[in-house]
Amino acid sequence: MRLTFWLWLTLFSLGQAWLVALSLMPGGRAAPLFALLYALCVLLVWPLARSFRVKGRAGLILAVGLGLAFRALWLPAPVDADVFRYVWEGLVQLAGENPYLLAPDAAELTPLALAHPEVWGGVFWREIPAIYPPLLELVFRGAAALSPEPWAMKAVLVVFDAACLALLALLVHGRGLRPGRLLYWALNPLALLFLAGDAHAESVQVFFLLLGLLCFERGRERSGFLALGAAVMSKYLALPVLLMCLTRKNLRHAWWAALPLAAFLPFLDAGGGIFAGLVAFGGGHHYNGLLAEALWPLLGRGTPLALVAILALMLAAIFLSVHDRMRSAWLSLGCVVLCLPTVHPWYLAPVAVLLPLFPSRAWLWLCAGMAVTLPVNWITATGGLLTNWHWLTVAAYAPFVLLILHGVFRDGRIERSRRFSPPGTLSVIIPTLNEAERLPECLRAVRAAGCVDEIVVADGGSTDKTPEVAASFGAVVVSGPRGRGTQIAAGIRAAKGDVLVVLHADCLPEPGVFARIKKALVENPAAPGGAVGMRYGNSSPPTRLIAGLNNLRVIAAGIAFGDQMQFARREALNHAGGFPELPLMEDVELSLRLKEMGPCLFLPRGVTASGRRWRREGFFANVGHVVGLLARYLAERRLGVIRPDDAYYEQYYGPAAAMEKRLGDP
Repeated sequence: MRLTFWLWLTLFSLGQAWLVALSLMPGGRAAPLFALLYALCVLLVWPLARSFRVKGRAGLILAVGLGLAFRALWLPAPVDADVFRYVWEGLVQLAGENPYLLAPDAAELTPLALAHPEVWGGVFWREIPAIYPPLLELVFRGAAALSPEPWAMKAVLVVFDAACLALLALLVHGRGLRPGRLLYWALNPLALLFLAGDAHAESVQVFFLLLGLLCFERGRERSGFLALGAAVMSKYLALPVLLMCLTRKNLRHAWWAALPLAAFLPFLDAGGGIFAGLVAFGGGHHYNGLLAEALWPLLGRGTPLALVAILALMLAAIFLSVHDRMRSAWLSLGCVVLCLPTVHPWYLAPVAVLLPLFPSRAWLWLCAGMAVTLPVNWITATGGLLTNWHWLTVAAYAPFVLLILHGVFRDGRIERSRRFSPPGTLSVIIPTLNEAERLPECLRAVRAAGCVDEIVVADGGSTDKTPEVAASFGAVVVSGPRGRGTQIAAGIRAAKGDVLVVLHADCLPEPGVFARIKKALVENPAAPGGAVGMRYGNSSPPTRLIAGLNNLRVIAAGIAFGDQMQFARREALNHAGGFPELPLMEDVELSLRLKEMGPCLFLPRGVTASGRRWRREGFFANVGHVVGLLARYLAERRLGVIRPDDAYYEQYYGPAAAMEKRLGDP
């Protein structure tokens, strides 16, 4: 272990001890010093995780041990006011009443309040009935049955939190990640303070969430759905994760997720009132939510509906563009947090717990940035726990938004699982079909751009002079079955370069672009490939708009089209199983495969594409055609729907072209 790790660990330990000491002092958590120490400790997690060098199972055991040790340090800390609510609702159930029907200040519960004055006195929002899902309510009942004291509730919830460490260690090990990553959650002060110290119930949801994801990782679909169903019945915010795990193959097992709905049975006498407290709390209050605070001054009471619509669009975009189940689950949870009307620091737990799998500067900062709300949260004397302090929201979220934008335009990852070798040679692969007229201009532009070691023309059975034209320019000519993906794959097999650039025959590379590609790959050893910014020749306002949207799609979603001059390392393609041999959509499939291996690059302004199809078919017709085809392919791929290779080719080019292709294939 490096000496730097022990130095960081010593500083972190001193900070945690100081935080615990302050939490035991009257008014200690309201002190600005407490917030400052908390934020600094969150930021210390980064160097701690990076400098942790113990490998294998020993590393996992040590990381889990450190997490448990610091959780034990927080056990003496006083519980949060929410714990009194948990205990109260457990006592209400033990008294034979329904917490969804009777708010804490209900006259029917006066005898219970007199019997447990300390518990009832610690409950906030006494006019609102229970808002928590039924499985969580049953956990409250079980803990209250052990003892009506807050310590019993804390003991139960801390056990869930400790179990989360074990599940997360199994996920980290199963994905072949280094054990040091586990510290992004094991030592995260958000977990230590709000789950181990304050005993917030998010630990129950996080436990079932991790259990479900682990089951899916191991191919246990039924158990995965069952656990995720339990996560939803612990906190409804886990529902999008359930949706992200659906495929055509496992759809028949999805009903297992409905089994935890049985937790509603003890509370059915409340009818629709089961959700009354949640609607009252979520629809009428807002505090520290990023989008809610921005929209509420504009939309007022219409903000919750707008947030639901925004969240639906976000989830649809993630479902279509992110096909790694675990990453899409993580991103969906992040979107849920950003769309919540009210966000307390512990609401970040379902997102932060997956930081060992997807370390992020932005989300690590947000864990720290929530420190600005701590003094307000703990000044209970104001009586306005959810008072809107807009400047605090700006302070917490502004750096987060900037880091998100930085990650969109540049690689924002703080951990990299794979580094590729520096590239040497570069080959350009050009698929052709009857391009004798346009090919000379393309080949001259390639030569003029420089830094090209080899040109390979992959012909699909041209009936004009395309092969002869290519040979006259010194290109290697490869002939094979028609279909762009099939042709490109054949060209790549014949090519010798370390970097493989796919260029359409009606596209013109700009001078210096190939040198820029090689330089970018050298400077970004974790990047498997990428694409180049495009524009249309003889452009018009509509085609400029399309080019801009194409480039934005690559930046935001990492999905490029073929006329954006995709490039990839041969090493990365070999790892991905080679170039996708599809007659159509090979460019989208390549993008999705490269994204799974690392951050894909985008180089602005590097290629000029032909706008001939836009002129021939019309703007709106072609937009609808392309968008519909792309959405269909992404959705069917995400769900695991298998279609014949020629299906998309026929949908795009028409039945006649598809038949001609089949007849032309050897």
